Amino acid sequence: MLPVCGVVYGFGAVSPLDILAAAGSICEVVLIVSLDDPHNVKMLPVLRALAPTVVVERRETTISVDGTSDFEFRGITTFSEEQIELTSVVAARLGLPYHSSEESIRLRDKAAQRTALADAGLPVPDAIVIPAGTSISDVEFNVQYPAVLKPRFGSGSRATICVEAREDIQFVLESIGSAARTSEDFVLESLIRGITTPGREWLAPYISVDLAQENGVVLSVVVAERLPLIKPFREGGLILPASLDPRQQQNAIEVAGQAVRACSSSSGLFHVELILTESGWKVIEVNGRPGGPVHKLMGLTTRVNVARMSLEIALGIGIAFNNENTSVAMFQQLAPPMGASSLTRGPDIAALRAVDGVENVEVHVRPGGAVDWRDGTPAAIVSIWSLAKSHDGIRLIAQRCCEIHDQSTEYA
Repeated sequence: MLPVCGVVYGFGAVSPLDILAAAGSICEVVLIVSLDDPHNVKMLPVLRALAPTVVVERRETTISVDGTSDFEFRGITTFSEEQIELTSVVAARLGLPYHSSEESIRLRDKAAQRTALADAGLPVPDAIVIPAGTSISDVEFNVQYPAVLKPRFGSGSRATICVEAREDIQFVLESIGSAARTSEDFVLESLIRGITTPGREWLAPYISVDLAQENGVVLSVVVAERLPLIKPFREGGLILPASLDPRQQQNAIEVAGQAVRACSSSSGLFHVELILTESGWKVIEVNGRPGGPVHKLMGLTTRVNVARMSLEIALGIGIAFNNENTSVAMFQQLAPPMGASSLTRGPDIAALRAVDGVENVEVHVRPGGAVDWRDGTPAAIVSIWSLAKSHDGIRLIAQRCCEIHDQSTEYA
């Protein structure tokens, strides 16, 4: 009889079908769903058709996990940033190993995470919290400008924007408008200025490192480079493996490992974003789940199944993997400019699919559909998955796809 692993479902890094495929012969997956998230409400009939599904309910200040008693869980995990705290609560109720309440807060609360990183001796930018409903005149802003304003518990670059001076803060908060959730705290932190090394001008100055932590040992899964951000701070895409100098890459892995240990000692997969500065690598953020497109990209270029690895860690099976790459893979996003409110003419999808090296094009917004930069990275109109034999080949694909977007797409 296969062990049972609970997966707290939410919009995130791995699809339900990929989770079930990854489980294969190692475990039975039971999906655990909170209907506080509109996405989960929409997906519930689909989830129930795919796998055993338990709905957990919030009752005032508590969470009911009554339905979980029908199963004998051996492990629990989530692939969704937004569900980490709920997973911690359910894990504690079921007596399963996962991030503790304090660890889940450090992984989700940007202010708490900065404090944890600083306590571990890692350099962090000046930052302050702007509590929901607070008058700007009542807040002491000890940060250097330009600064980045973002939700304290946000993900996917939602409602994240640059602030040039203190007097702009109130206007910027008002411009974010509906993208800010009710009674939401914000964090304002000094912008970390990155540097670009020669020959890498087409890339962003930041990278991501996906790590596995098991029984206190941290292992590097993959280091990925990033395409330039789409204004203001939306992710443009991800390329793996990285083409960094070996010493520079090892330094990045070491800093990422320190950041993970500063936030959590629990076993699991982590996604750490780092930016290269004049004084070395600095941590942008630590996430307690795999990177969004990493599972699919690793499947294109290696034999590593990131979702399966996460399930194995949750079950305490132990992991072993060979992350040798056979090619270079890219996930690229095309997104609307900041002033756009609707897509009037979509990009030439046939032309995108015809680009040599493009494996798949996913369309997220059709002509006539609403667009809003404030929704962050998930609000891209198109996602493109590509393969090439070299990083130069990937660069040409990325540039050609951007050209097609710019030439054929119209917004209002």
